Amino acid sequence: NECMYFANIGDSRAIIGIDSGMKIASLTVDHKPNEPNEEKRILQCGGKIEGFLKNIPGKKLQRMVYRTNPGFLSVSRSIGDVLVKVPYFNGKSHIQISIPDIFVLKYDKDFDFIILASDGIFDELNNTQIACEVYNTAKDIIEDNGSYEDFLKYAVINIMKYAIEMGASDNLSIIFI
Repeated sequence: NECMYFANIGDSRAIIGIDSGMKIASLTVDHKPNEPNEEKRILQCGGKIEGFLKNIPGKKLQRMVYRTNPGFLSVSRSIGDVLVKVPYFNGKSHIQISIPDIFVLKYDKDFDFIILASDGIFDELNNTQIACEVYNTAKDIIEDNGSYEDFLKYAVINIMKYAIEMGASDNLSIIFI
């Protein structure tokens, strides 16, 4: 019985595709100020959450972005960010915390893939869009008699291209398992 161990902190996310796309699930919770548990914790500790509309470059779209106060960060958990955490710098130690979520996932034969990606990807694409890109890439590679390495490479490239087409302006990082 093999298990995979994950620790997550910040606004990156892990998703899993199961049983040839029959199920797509998020393995992590984004540590964003507007996530209900994070919002409750921040407000109970004397922090504030500010929301504002952000224009999407090259598009006539706007997206609501939430940030913590103090710190004006779009994440509610992180490693570092000392100026936000230390009272000497007008920070509050319990607003921005460094405690990760840790979980264990027991391996199952029906698992197709796991993707860990930064918010630059997930701010623009939802879990289903990303999973569909993976399955569509697999179909294309199989039809072209491509290799497994081609599949891995093009799945990541296609997800990044899709995020950019949708207006991504943040960093784009992906780990594909």
